[in-house]
Amino acid sequence: MAILFLFSLISGLLFLLLFRDVGPQEHKIPPDDYLALYKHNADYFLDTGKIPVRSPGSEAGSIVPPGYSLVLVAPFMLASWLQVSEVSVIIAFNVLLASLSVLLLFLIAERIFNKKVALIASLLWATYPISLWFLKNTHTEIPFIFLFFAAILIFLVGLGQNKLWFALGVGLLLGIAALIRPIALFLPVVFALIAFFGSWELHWRRKSAFAAFVLLGYLLVISPWILYVFLDTEEFILLGDYDTATIEAGLMFAIRGHTLPIAVPDDVRSIMEEVKAKDFPTKKDLVEYSIQKLRSDPMPFSKLLLLKAVRSLYATAQGWQEEPRLLALQLFYLIPALLGVFFALRIDKDKRSS
Repeated sequence: MAILFLFSLISGLLFLLLFRDVGPQEHKIPPDDYLALYKHNADYFLDTGKIPVRSPGSEAGSIVPPGYSLVLVAPFMLASWLQVSEVSVIIAFNVLLASLSVLLLFLIAERIFNKKVALIASLLWATYPISLWFLKNTHTEIPFIFLFFAAILIFLVGLGQNKLWFALGVGLLLGIAALIRPIALFLPVVFALIAFFGSWELHWRRKSAFAAFVLLGYLLVISPWILYVFLDTEEFILLGDYDTATIEAGLMFAIRGHTLPIAVPDDVRSIMEEVKAKDFPTKKDLVEYSIQKLRSDPMPFSKLLLLKAVRSLYATAQGWQEEPRLLALQLFYLIPALLGVFFALRIDKDKRSS
């Protein structure tokens, strides 16, 4: 374990040494969302002891969950004490957390398979270029992945030992992860369903209790923030409030004037042009439009959503020239990953039949 941790540290440090300043010009260090949102919120907390509902650094007054801003508090305090730049301390913090994540992945894979598989998986993750890329900047992905892996490990241990307190811990970790990256909003539901339908040995009442404790731990973390925002805005907002323009931009990815032209079917491009022309005033209007499109003309809109799902594997919001290389890289890792899933399912089937 110590050698694996050391290898991960060295891997991260070598990447930073060789590729710290490599990348598209658009990849600013630090990025805009850090400067406009997270740094301002962390500074505000250090000055006042409070988390602002609306970020003072955002012109639109965006509401972002407080997770990453609170994560930044410790690096900011350490940077002030050492008299060094905050970004430098955050990057060092990234390397440490990423190395710990490699250890968590090893323990997860060892518990499911064996040490050999766990070592291979850990080494692949420790040298995965996209994972290493996150080290060089103030990205929320690094602490999120650490919490996600920790939740998976505790989930597996808790199910194996039939301990409900572990389920509560899983929910707490997922709640913190969701406050860092709201994409995890419904992730606890997935864990709860896996606990109920995937644990063959437990009685259904025990499985139900385990799933309930996961959801309880999650709600204990996110509920205070939702209530805090409601008392300030009198609006029920789940974790964060992101403007309509951001969502519209995601639906218009092929007509935003990227460096590389993005080819899409004509019917999909027509929907993008329609979204651009309508310029929806609220998210509710955009949701209603999407539902109406799915009902009246489901095929083009479904193709649009499918294209977005595929592009999420390799594409960037800015349409960087490096996208073809990213696609090749992802396929290089995706093929053995799919083979791993196939063999994992076969091993699980053999275990249950024996």
